[in-house]
Amino acid sequence: SQAALFGVKDPEELVRGSIEDFGKAIALDAKHYKSWMGRGGARCNAGIRAASRGEDPGPWYRAAITDLEEAIRLLPSHATSRLYLGNVWGNWGDWRIAQGQSARSEYEAAMKAREGAVQADSGLERSLRPRINAAVEWLKANPK
Repeated sequence: SQAALFGVKDPEELVRGSIEDFGKAIALDAKHYKSWMGRGGARCNAGIRAASRGEDPGPWYRAAITDLEEAIRLLPSHATSRLYLGNVWGNWGDWRIAQGQSARSEYEAAMKAREGAVQADSGLERSLRPRINAAVEWLKANPK
């Protein structure tokens, strides 16, 4: 690969390695929310990469959602886990739209997760409000 040519690790390898490493951390301490959040974020990145190759990112996004929901269960007040969850749902919705599919449930879930992030950390209001408002407008324009 071009990455190997320049002495840089292949991004696919880095994502797979991150997922494996976070899995090992979870096996050592399943109550540590950051490991679940980290693996969820890495799985989201794997989904983004799959979509960029024309593959269905759904399996990656479902796994990311499961991990991030566990992180939130372990520490409900943590805004970043909720932010990541909103990003996964938003990315999945964007992909579904690009495929000519409905993204209503994904955008509703993204909006809910992002609202939760803002409630957990009001400092996120400025950066997340435009995304939340865009989802609201899209949902209004696409009632089904």
